Amino acid sequence: MSHNKGSPQTGRILIKREGGLMGIACTQRIYLNGTPAADLRVGQGVTLYVPQGEYIIGTMATGICDGNAEASLTIQAGQSKSFRVGADQSGSLKIQPTAF
Repeated sequence: MSHNKGSPQTGRILIKREGGLMGIACTQRIYLNGTPAADLRVGQGVTLYVPQGEYIIGTMATGICDGNAEASLTIQAGQSKSFRVGADQSGSLKIQPTAF
C-alpha cells in the first residue's frame, strides 16, 4: 500500500470523511485489510494506491467517540473507487461508495 502516486499496476482508493458537526471532536482511523492507513478529521480525505485485488476498508472512531464500519471492494489496475465515511441519523458510523 502506498500514499504516493500510483503506477500503472495500481488502483486508487479515495476515502473522504463527511463534514458537519457529528463527531467533530473525534478522529476516524481508516484501515485497509486491518492495517491502519490514515487518521481523518472532519472534512479530510486520503488517497491510497494499492495493487489490484480484493480489500476491506474500515473505519473506527478514536477518542471519546465510539463505533466502526467496514466495506469490501475489488479494484483493478488503473481503476479508482471513492468512499465516504460518516454517520447515519442514529449516529452509527457508515462507510459507503460515493460518486463525489
